[in-house]
Amino acid sequence: MLAVFAALVLAPLLYLPGFLLSLAWIGPAQPPDRLERHFERVLGGALLNGWLALTLAELGVFSAALHLVLLALACAACALVAWRRGALRRIAQARNALGGRAARGEALLFGAALLLFMLLVARPFEVVLGARDAGVYASTGFAIARSGGILQHDALVQQIAADESSPDPVLSAAAAQARTNLLGSQPASRYLATRLRFAGFLINDGDLASGTVPPQFFHLYPAWVALLASLLGLRGGLLATSLCGILGVWGVGMLGRRLAGRWVGLLGMLFLALNGAQVWFSRYSTSEACAQFLSFAALYGFAAMQPAGDEQSDARQSFAGLLAGVAAGQLALTRIDFFPIVIPFLAYIGYMALLRRWSRPILALALGMGAMLLQAMAHILTISRAYFFDLIYARLQDQSALAATLAWPFLTPGLRNTFMTIERSAALRAPYRLPLEIAIVIVLVLAFLLLRRDGRPQRWLEQRVLRWQRWLVGCGALAVLLLGVYGYLIRPQILNGPV
Repeated sequence: MLAVFAALVLAPLLYLPGFLLSLAWIGPAQPPDRLERHFERVLGGALLNGWLALTLAELGVFSAALHLVLLALACAACALVAWRRGALRRIAQARNALGGRAARGEALLFGAALLLFMLLVARPFEVVLGARDAGVYASTGFAIARSGGILQHDALVQQIAADESSPDPVLSAAAAQARTNLLGSQPASRYLATRLRFAGFLINDGDLASGTVPPQFFHLYPAWVALLASLLGLRGGLLATSLCGILGVWGVGMLGRRLAGRWVGLLGMLFLALNGAQVWFSRYSTSEACAQFLSFAALYGFAAMQPAGDEQSDARQSFAGLLAGVAAGQLALTRIDFFPIVIPFLAYIGYMALLRRWSRPILALALGMGAMLLQAMAHILTISRAYFFDLIYARLQDQSALAATLAWPFLTPGLRNTFMTIERSAALRAPYRLPLEIAIVIVLVLAFLLLRRDGRPQRWLEQRVLRWQRWLVGCGALAVLLLGVYGYLIRPQILNGPV
């Protein structure tokens, strides 16, 4: 019954905002393919809801009521724009048939595959082991729903710090003993987060007196948990994983359909829906399902924004580019390993700028992803600073003097002292290293500007690539296949080998 109630609540919550947003952005000329039209609307609504829930939680004012009010205002604004563009008055003209019996059958098959997967993930795991990642994610989401913010305030921690600084020696000693007994510790020479309140809830160095306890990880997925918990209750919050898994499966089907035809998309969607790992991670409260949904949403939007030779309107392409950019950028708000999608997108944007092939879809892609990446940077520096820098600190010691310099203001005195004394960072501390890296960056920027002004080397390279296009595509497909075989069959055996 909970899953049925969740479907009744989430269907309009996801569809209506995306529907009005697409009408406002595209206008009356909606995508002629009904499957793509509905998918893009659900995708737009999901991206908007996730971003809004996270932003409210970052500001410490999250609540279901405020979320719904702001969402309603956004929908009203989109409806007004759509009305002024004539889109609402011409909805009936867009209600064309699916295109015949074959198209209706395709829609039914896609719907049946989605329904099958929904039945498999309708009941999420009940997470009882809070010390594991799944428990930390779930607890963070529930804490956001309870308190309204990501950063938690612990009055007990604050009181311990206050009592420890008391002039009363008895009270101070008792508070010091309580700090030792109740709060786990990590060395300040290696970590920003030096105290442990609970598993996954660490206290940054110097924050003991304020009682501020930031949960670990990035927090877009916990914001989804908080939103669903606020709307559906505590158990309903765990359905956030199922929702992300469903959207991920649908995204795989739609991407395959656009790239290689309906049967490739349908079979890929069906096989993924029946995959044990997919079912597991669509019920287990970790961020993998959310990252999968955003990854395939970004790839679908990127494919849909490309000119298809069918006189597709520029507005439809730019809307797809916006979806791709926002989805790719939200990966950086979900997991720290967001680079496999974001870096190629940034490279594509840079290449298009280099060739002066700028267009509205590319601008929408760049603005959507840029806005999300700026928010991710602010999120890291204000909320997830300890989590981020504690994970990459070892890499800062031996990779790049420029990166270490940029990170320097955000490190604690203990981490700075370690960096300046450890043998591992000796090469980065060499007097010539930082000027050399800055010079390399300047040379690359100048080369970019010169190449953009000339253009002949890029045209020569493109001609060679087009000449060997079939071989390059084949080698790329083979590389993807080999990586899949390695990751699915070989790598697990290495990880599970005898120790």
